[in-house]
Amino acid sequence: MKCKKCSSEWNTELEITKCPFCGEDLSENETDKASYRIEYDNGDVYEGELENNLRHGRGKMTYAEGNEDENEYYEGEWKDDKFSGHGKLFYENGEVYKGEFKDGKKHGNGKRTYSKDNLFKWEYYDGEFKDDKKNGKGIIKWTDGDIYEGEWKDGKVISREKFRGNLGDYLPF
Repeated sequence: MKCKKCSSEWNTELEITKCPFCGEDLSENETDKASYRIEYDNGDVYEGELENNLRHGRGKMTYAEGNEDENEYYEGEWKDDKFSGHGKLFYENGEVYKGEFKDGKKHGNGKRTYSKDNLFKWEYYDGEFKDDKKNGKGIIKWTDGDIYEGEWKDGKVISREKFRGNLGDYLPF
């Protein structure tokens, strides 16, 4: 481990909360965390920090091709072996989610950019998520430039606040 304040270094296996040389609080010291590489039997690979043998801190999980969630890789913060905090989730079809996670699910503010060949012709959704679903205020933009602003609950539209399209602005429809 290395102290930010005095730059002293020592064995990372020791569990200490204060620098033995200058007394600096090390609970926020992230300058020299160990990084690990784990290759799973199914082909997934994790590279990043661990705590108590769980993915915890910063890390990247690259998923084996054809996994059931259709994820390509996740890069960001982990807590107790789950996506938690800020991160980016890349899907095999080219879609990307950048935003907040909680307990392994999209939760909080985020933006999902869709693949060009998606069924609804959405370019992106930018807004709030809860338990992996659109939830709260959000904006959908279609590939033709039309924009919908409104409120969502459990992935479904519950209010239609405004629609801006090629023919002008429209209030609730």
